[in-house]
Amino acid sequence: MINYNSDKLVSIVICTRNRASFLDRCLKSIQNQNNKTIPIIIIDNGSNDNTNSIINKWRMFIPNLETFHESNIGLSYARNYAIDKCNSEFIHYIDDDTTLENDFCDNLISFLITFKPKAYTGKIIPVFITKRPEWYKNGYLCGENAYLKTGKLDDGHIMGGNMGFNTKLLLQLEGFPNNYGKGSKIMYCEETFIEYKIRSRKIQVYYCEEIKINHFGNDDTIWKILKIFYHQNLSFMQLESNRIANKKSLKIIFYDFKQCAKHLLNGIILIVKQREYYFPNFLIDLLKPLIRSYAFITLLRKNNFSL
Repeated sequence: MINYNSDKLVSIVICTRNRASFLDRCLKSIQNQNNKTIPIIIIDNGSNDNTNSIINKWRMFIPNLETFHESNIGLSYARNYAIDKCNSEFIHYIDDDTTLENDFCDNLISFLITFKPKAYTGKIIPVFITKRPEWYKNGYLCGENAYLKTGKLDDGHIMGGNMGFNTKLLLQLEGFPNNYGKGSKIMYCEETFIEYKIRSRKIQVYYCEEIKINHFGNDDTIWKILKIFYHQNLSFMQLESNRIANKKSLKIIFYDFKQCAKHLLNGIILIVKQREYYFPNFLIDLLKPLIRSYAFITLLRKNNFSL
């Protein structure tokens, strides 16, 4: 076990609302950690189920557990409340529907000491409550991060379910935008918004493969994956509305249709050759560029931009 004044180094934050069964599993994994010195902060975002009973159940096993209540409903409100309550150099957010590997805390401390990052994200492993479909790819949940190694994060993005920041930096950036995230007009992108602000300051973002969490609730249908992809793209484009609303609009749409044609041809070849490529993969790859263009056109019409 690594000791490095870990209570001052980093705090782990769990924001939760009405997901007591998931939270119970998450806290059990925290209780099983090899290193139990890291402060744990739970932000209860207006739960009306038995969340409080679950927290009280584990409080006797996790002595460094603190609970706070945020009445304003929304993930960004909860995350920002945690910033004010964090007394550590770093603040690390995990989702309530995750569990931690037993060496998570040790690996987190080691990573922070070695890289001293201002912003970073860790590995997310999808776990299925029912049998995992043969066609499901880790990239459907994690994007390019599913295939990365520990180091600088130049090709991937920060994943909200397993991410951390220098606490002072988050305060300087005024935290997460309250008009982003589930429950707001913009469904996703609250952590993407922060990442944009960080990268615009030329601050390096990092990835750590050893900081692993297991993410439950991935029993998604093809259509749910595509629906999430649509909302993610709509939110992402909202962030970049000033940049994309210009004369390059037709080029963006044309590029998506070229990608669609490319996936159509490649998908047929892979299915014929039977290289662990299934019809759901083909359908998702084929429809994603079209969905991205549809989200783009939706944004243009919403803002009265022309093609």
